[in-house]
Amino acid sequence: MATVVAAVVATNVEAVVQRVGEPLPAVLLDKLDDAQHVEVRTATGQAVRIGTLATESEDATGIDRAAPLAGAGERPSATGLAEVELTKENGVYTKQELEAGVEGLGASIAYTVFIDDAEVWTFTTNQSGKAALKLSTNIRE
Repeated sequence: MATVVAAVVATNVEAVVQRVGEPLPAVLLDKLDDAQHVEVRTATGQAVRIGTLATESEDATGIDRAAPLAGAGERPSATGLAEVELTKENGVYTKQELEAGVEGLGASIAYTVFIDDAEVWTFTTNQSGKAALKLSTNIRE
């Protein structure tokens, strides 16, 4: 599987944030419209960010959902956001996308995103404890 990694400099931070773009894992295909629970966990399984996806908009062309990721466990002041974008044409999803970003977590530490207890993706924060990822059906291997 090819990995696309791009460095993005945020305007008010001192470090570069790693952004990872990858194909949407099969475990999520056609499940993001009903997904509820988002967690970011440590390698030992401790939840450090928890959120519930809520629909922000929905019509015949698609669905937008978001979950602010609130503190749990270590670093309660860390912040994050998970967003889902589903695009439909003729009642069929033509794009399914999950984006997540976190900041204020431990520096250079691996964490894993779970959706409804299904393991989705493991990422490593940068030296400032930040990371962002995008998983999409529009990104090909």
